[in-house]
Amino acid sequence: RKESSAASDVYKRQISKTPGGRWRARPKVGRNVLASRTFDRKGDAEKWHDAQIRAYDLGQFVDPKAGKEKLGSALDRWMTARAGTVAGSTLKADKALLRMLPTSLCNLPLAAATAQQWEALFVGKLQGGMARSSVVRLRAVVSSFYTWAVRQKIASENVVKDAPVPKGTGIKKPHEVFPFTVDELRAVVADLDGNQADVALFLGLTGLRWGEMTACLLYTSDAADDSLR
Repeated sequence: RKESSAASDVYKRQISKTPGGRWRARPKVGRNVLASRTFDRKGDAEKWHDAQIRAYDLGQFVDPKAGKEKLGSALDRWMTARAGTVAGSTLKADKALLRMLPTSLCNLPLAAATAQQWEALFVGKLQGGMARSSVVRLRAVVSSFYTWAVRQKIASENVVKDAPVPKGTGIKKPHEVFPFTVDELRAVVADLDGNQADVALFLGLTGLRWGEMTACLLYTSDAADDSLR
């Protein structure tokens, strides 16, 4: 017989064998059954049973039914609860990040999402070309959500704490450039007037960008000795 931190919350281990030969754990506090779960081995049932009672004593017990809510639904409730408590720009930016979460992950029960799945997601974002700073921000947003979920008693822990963002930068996707041919450039220049035409032709033939051109110094050419001044 054991007693919890509250004198009235007297409990004893509730383990019973089912007709099918399995072991059912039903942790109780007083007359209230906290949860019920069946195991193949009695030892596993006892460990789970005692873990639920320990969590209850520490104020960390989470009803297993609460963890069945879909991750996406819980995220939506969290975002709604934040409205008016954070800047509108922050809320908008966080919503944009959360829209990047895959549907398969959002459809999982909250309790089923693991640290390994979150870490794999962060790695995938980096490999897909997402900037590391954005991935770090995404992790911070999800971690804040789990902190809220623990307070709401719908999650037992913040699993993202064990899902770091790998070091290094994202792998940037290559960008191909297809410059105008001379004929295409002349066609563009023909539609422009005056200085615009001269500037477009100069940039097109030299490959300079606008900022590079404006940083150029002005020289004059001496046709006699083919020198620049």
